[in-house]
Amino acid sequence: MTQDTQFNSEEERTLALSDASLAALLAKGFLRPVAAFIEEMRSGSYVAQLRSVLDASSDARIAEALDSIEAMGTQLAEQDAEEARLTLEVDYNRLFVGPGVLLATPYESFYRSETDENGRGTICGLPMLAVKDFYTRFGTKMPEQFIEFPDHIALELEFLSLLAQEEAKCWEADDADGARVFQEGAAEFRRDHLGVWVQRFAVDVAAGAETKLYPALAELVLCTQI
Repeated sequence: MTQDTQFNSEEERTLALSDASLAALLAKGFLRPVAAFIEEMRSGSYVAQLRSVLDASSDARIAEALDSIEAMGTQLAEQDAEEARLTLEVDYNRLFVGPGVLLATPYESFYRSETDENGRGTICGLPMLAVKDFYTRFGTKMPEQFIEFPDHIALELEFLSLLAQEEAKCWEADDADGARVFQEGAAEFRRDHLGVWVQRFAVDVAAGAETKLYPALAELVLCTQI
């Protein structure tokens, strides 16, 4: 193996690890806000982790989204822990959980199914099964503790993180062919699944959110093409 090949493998591995970190961080943001996440927001460590894998100077949209997340963290830091938790949880529930009509349904199937008389899709069905089959194809199982459906935005992002982690392992082992399998799988998943619906989801998040966090996260998913 030449020195150039070794260098390229290491460069590809670094890029894959960066993609894995970014997707995992964004996935965490779309999960129900637990105490540990609230503290990461309040301390600034969450946005610091995002900044460590994103070049804000390269894209004004990225810079604005990161600034919004940082401002949200500052706001939460001025509240006590319980008030901060409620601030995010109330907005999270309004957008993604209910009760009542969800303002931004976090499932691919909702945006890819036939709509009813009110123009709203349904969850589950064939789109969800297609996502589940894609996970199975790469040996990925639903986390046992996760109560959501497989096509939840957080799970789709977590899946992309896992593919990037496996790609990085292949580069570390000098297995370029194996790495390409995971690269191509991630590209296919973005093209046929996450990329098909996330823009409409982001529009709904921006329209319905009362905090800065969730529109900023959706914007990062869009403009980083993760």
